[in-house]
Amino acid sequence: MPPSKPLAKGLTLLEKIFWLRRVLVLLVVFGLTAGLTAPKLYKAGQVKGWLPGATATEETLTQKWRQSPHPNGSEVYWVAWSEVNIQQEGGHRLRVTPERWDEAATHEGQRPLNRLALRAPQLE
Repeated sequence: MPPSKPLAKGLTLLEKIFWLRRVLVLLVVFGLTAGLTAPKLYKAGQVKGWLPGATATEETLTQKWRQSPHPNGSEVYWVAWSEVNIQQEGGHRLRVTPERWDEAATHEGQRPLNRLALRAPQLE
């Protein structure tokens, strides 16, 4: 195959096509990454109180569990608001810090507990 004639700035037509393809792939990857990450970051900002729009729901705490030993070698603390077994993985349970777990233990089965308050950092 004969070599292509160089176009402007010393690039051949074939080199420009390869360059454009790389740019398009990068744009698609960036678009997908932003599209999948932005909603999660927005929701996290709401939970932390940095953005408006989060709604707090009060539910009665039904279960708590200290998972020891956890596969990573440390203790993990869970609380749940449903009757589904807390030891099963899923969205029915929430991982909390040891301090939040102790706080939640005082409310178990007694009165509604603000789920958003358990996720937010403690203010001292």
